[in-house]
Amino acid sequence: MAAAVEASAVTVDLASYLHRLQPRLLKLLRSNAFKAKPAHITLIGACATMGADVEVTASISCLRDAIASDDWATRKAAAEALAALALEHTDLLTTYKSSCVTFFKARRFDKVKVVRESINRMIEAWKEIPGAEEDE
Repeated sequence: MAAAVEASAVTVDLASYLHRLQPRLLKLLRSNAFKAKPAHITLIGACATMGADVEVTASISCLRDAIASDDWATRKAAAEALAALALEHTDLLTTYKSSCVTFFKARRFDKVKVVRESINRMIEAWKEIPGAEEDE
């Protein structure tokens, strides 16, 4: 479904549908019983980059929680979704930059190489967000 969302043209109807769908997607992501989190996170990232601006801030907290997951595929999907958000919505994420970059830097030494690479790409994308300068 994420591929279908990414491949479609942005229309008012699609943006409206994604805006209504986003709270349901985030509710499923918060559920411990839901097992398809990596695919679901990819869909959340695709929806957020398609224009559901209002739900970007709610997505940040859920995706930050997913970065701390035990499942490596969930961590990788969350890192990719957060990188896409950072590239798409730089103006909406300036208030979250310092706390998120600090949180992400603590997670960059993942034991799985593909997750570690995704997190490092995500950190670089978040550093490009204008705002308070980080100490290197």
